[in-house]
Amino acid sequence: HDAATGWVEVIAAGLFALLLLVTPVLVMIRLMLRPRITVDTLAGALTGYLQIGIFFGALCLFVSLLQYPTPYFNQSATPVYSDFEYFSFITITTVGYGDYYPVTFWGRVTAMFIMFAGVGIIGALASILASFLVGSSSSLAEDDDPLAAPTLSVQEELVAVREELALM
Repeated sequence: HDAATGWVEVIAAGLFALLLLVTPVLVMIRLMLRPRITVDTLAGALTGYLQIGIFFGALCLFVSLLQYPTPYFNQSATPVYSDFEYFSFITITTVGYGDYYPVTFWGRVTAMFIMFAGVGIIGALASILASFLVGSSSSLAEDDDPLAAPTLSVQEELVAVREELALM
């Protein structure tokens, strides 16, 4: 990282992170448009999760290059890209071994975003998986049965009860 190519590296890393941000967003939008949760939906959610982890690794690299020559991590003065990806996935899965941690202010801010995203993504994946496993088989069966009795609204039901009470 020298002065002549320094800004080229920073711009390239920034564009790389930006491109990596677009892909998981598009995947998640397509997943949300699906009417039912299938195995393909779960595979797409996992793919999006992996892409988000890769994005955060690239974002950490970008922040590190912006702060050069200040080291990003505590252990390594010159981390390589795989160190950023490792840190991203360890942080996003909320494991956080502690072997790498950011020492700069912006590195810590980036790590906080990764942590919040990890908790949110894991929560969302757990809810998707739970709805897939539990499903709404009873409500689907009722919706698909043309002979099922129509359900009354609360108002209609109240009127019916009043009419029955008036006849007594």
